Amino acid sequence: MKRTAMEAAARKLADRSMTRKELAEWLKKKAYEEEEIDRVLLEFTELGYLNDARYCEEYFHYALSRNRAGRRVFAELKQKGIPAETIENAYEDFLYENPEYGDETARARAEMEKVLRLADLTPEDPIPEKIIGRVARRLTGCGFETSVIHRVLGELKRERTWTGQC
Repeated sequence: MKRTAMEAAARKLADRSMTRKELAEWLKKKAYEEEEIDRVLLEFTELGYLNDARYCEEYFHYALSRNRAGRRVFAELKQKGIPAETIENAYEDFLYENPEYGDETARARAEMEKVLRLADLTPEDPIPEKIIGRVARRLTGCGFETSVIHRVLGELKRERTWTGQC
């Protein structure tokens, strides 16, 4: 016997948080009627089971603690169907509660240090150009703006010796 959309949605949300759009798409894939999906979304929103702003704050904590850039996190949340205004408001609330995540350059430095540690480089070791390239690619992959990447690499160049060797 097929579960109701309400039961299916409750079980899915027990597994993990979802945005309104994600849950709606999941229910559509399960072949529930549009009208039934709309009722589930309305009721679950009223009950607080679905809350895109709360989802954003949870996602900010997850992503920024892993040194992703805010720009990338915003793009990921937009892909999940959350309106830009909701994301921006949630980001402001998140930074108010967690000001330590507000410094993009500090997160980029932390990610750079991870790359240097993985390369087994101590602070006294000269840095090969291929490692500098690896740092730049990693920071780009995390979504940092070019200006932040240049700033961090410039600081590294002033502090450490680059070998110029690949």
